[in-house]
Amino acid sequence: MAEYVIVAFYPQADGITALYRDGKLHTSGDYYHDKIDDWLTGFEAGMREVNPETPPIKSLVAQGKSAEKIAQGLKAVPKTLKVAQKYCAEPEVE
Repeated sequence: MAEYVIVAFYPQADGITALYRDGKLHTSGDYYHDKIDDWLTGFEAGMREVNPETPPIKSLVAQGKSAEKIAQGLKAVPKTLKVAQKYCAEPEVE
C-alpha cells in the first residue's frame, strides 16, 4: 500500500498544502484557489471507502522563512518528501 503524507507550508497564512505519495509530490495547492483541503478530505474519505483498513494520512507542518516563500509562490513546492521534511516540525497525525 502506498504511503501518503500531507505537508502544510506556512498554514497560519494562506499557505500551500502538498500531498506526497511514496515520497514524491502527488499534488499541491492553496485553500482559497484550489480548495486543496476539501480535495484532501475527499481523497482520504475515498481511500477509506475502498479500504476501511487504510491508516490515517500523516501530516507535517512547515514553518519559517523558506516555508513562507513557498506559501507566497516565491519558491517551488519541493518535489520530494525528503526535501519537504527539512522545512517541518514534528508530525501531527489527524
